[in-house]
Amino acid sequence: MDKVICVGKNYLKHAAELGDAVNEEPLFFIKPPSACVQGKGRIEIPKTGEVNHEVELVFEIQRGRLTRYTVGLDLTLRDLQTQLKKAGHPWEKGKVFKNAAILGPWRDLGNLEEVMTKPFSISVNGQVRQEG
Repeated sequence: MDKVICVGKNYLKHAAELGDAVNEEPLFFIKPPSACVQGKGRIEIPKTGEVNHEVELVFEIQRGRLTRYTVGLDLTLRDLQTQLKKAGHPWEKGKVFKNAAILGPWRDLGNLEEVMTKPFSISVNGQVRQEG
C-alpha cells in the first residue's frame, strides 16, 4: 500500500457534531503507510489530548478497479486538529500519526452494491457510537 486516500466531511451527522458545513465538493486527505496498521491485538494510540474515532469502509484500488474492502478505524487528535484549523494551518498533524488508520482483514470485493448495503458499526464499552 502506498497511501490511503480519505474522503472527509461526507458523514452528515459527524459534520453537524463538529459544527462544520458540508462541502459541495468532496474533501480529500491522505494517510501515509506510516500511519496505517493492520488491526491485530492491542494497538497503541496517543494517550494525550482528545482522540476521536470514526469507523469507515475502506476499498483497495488496483489498476483503476476496486478489488478488496475492509472496515477501518480513522483516528483523529481532535483538539490538535481544531487548534490548527482555527489558526488557518494545515491539520495533518491531527490526522497523521502512528496507528491513525487501523485496518481490518481484507475481503475480496464481489458485488459493490452488496458491500454498500451491509450494516457496520462501532461500539465503545458496549455503547454504539456510530452506525453506517
